[in-house]
Amino acid sequence: TNYATGYKSNWKSTGAVSALSAEQKAALAAEAAQHRLDRARARQHEYERAAQQAEAIWAAATLGTAHPYLARKNVDAHGVRIAAPGTMLEVGDGDDKRQIDIGGRLLVPVRKDGELRSLQIIDDKGQKMFLKGGEMAGGHHVIGDPNSAWPLHVVEGYATGVTIHANTGHAVVVAFNAYNLAAVARTYRDR
Repeated sequence: TNYATGYKSNWKSTGAVSALSAEQKAALAAEAAQHRLDRARARQHEYERAAQQAEAIWAAATLGTAHPYLARKNVDAHGVRIAAPGTMLEVGDGDDKRQIDIGGRLLVPVRKDGELRSLQIIDDKGQKMFLKGGEMAGGHHVIGDPNSAWPLHVVEGYATGVTIHANTGHAVVVAFNAYNLAAVARTYRDR
């Protein structure tokens, strides 16, 4: 159904795939498997590129103790940094690709298996973005010591995590988005 025009049409396979020989089906399956492998390699390459970029930005940044976002949310800094002046970041795709200056923005590390994989970048107004191509699935930021105080809270956002840590004294893991909550929770449950 095309909801814009209201046009409705039914479609049914004529069985063209079933008319293929076993060799042709095997060749199609092998080609699909190769495409999946190529996409996985390209994705891993992009993850590594973003992780290297995160390391460079993080190394040049200063310890974050005061930032307008932290003040507006009335939370303390826990393991965050401030991007160095003049730190440039490429954003957008295709014709919309451009460089922006992220100097002075709050940086929250996104770690996975103890390694820096990406950064959450927060401006003075609270607008958030992540490094392009950064690995997010299972990535998180820990506030407090997850090995000393249980229960361990898994939350979506940094300010929420700091607030819960301040009010309970419990360790908190920031998953950054709702889609990542289950993956992060599984990681810590398995430990």
